[in-house]
Amino acid sequence: FMALVSGDFVPGSDILDSAVRKDFILFDYIKIEHFINNISQVSDGKVFISFRYNRSVISEKTGQTITGKGLTELILKNDGGQLKLYSMKSPLMFGLSDSSEIATGEVPQAADDEDPLAVEEDFASVQTITLNHANYSSVNVGYDFDTETFCGDVPTAMILNAGTHPHIGTAYCQLLSGVTDITTISFPVSGYIDTGGEIPSPTVDSCWAIDYGARGKVILKIKSYGTLLIFDYKYQQ
Repeated sequence: FMALVSGDFVPGSDILDSAVRKDFILFDYIKIEHFINNISQVSDGKVFISFRYNRSVISEKTGQTITGKGLTELILKNDGGQLKLYSMKSPLMFGLSDSSEIATGEVPQAADDEDPLAVEEDFASVQTITLNHANYSSVNVGYDFDTETFCGDVPTAMILNAGTHPHIGTAYCQLLSGVTDITTISFPVSGYIDTGGEIPSPTVDSCWAIDYGARGKVILKIKSYGTLLIFDYKYQQ
């Protein structure tokens, strides 16, 4: 794939290479149908292409098929007699898992266009962590989403105390009712409430969204709640 990407790719071919590799970790059986609207030559031997697409993928984590459609644009560059990918606008065709870094703009969509994969955070990488609820002095009492490291009792991280509820530090949260899989769920933009810095009902299989303000947002699922607390989570800075 990268052999057809220009070395001058904006914002950088190494960024696209990394994002494409992530795509193939997250998704399988990627199918894209495209319908070209317009092709025109622009400056410096570059070619502009506007096209509509239908896309389907299968989530490696859930096995579910995710479909979407939309309108997008890209630019190809003449590189030694061969046209190679130079830049792309959102919604992206490739490098979906790092769209905020790759897209050079956004194409307005029609009212009936909908593509869950066009929203990067919908499929942010889901990770699993285990926190030690029994030993409050343990280094893995808490976990810092910024650095992806375990830590002690610090107010800026999601922390656990010796009580009965996971403490989330200085943050607001909300229960995601009816959600069982956090892989493709979007980060809510509103609805967060002050729960006193803790998750009020830490039941197994419940899913929660946490807003840390400038630090970002977290969606987590409680997989186990006992001596060891196990969470699936994804983080958006």
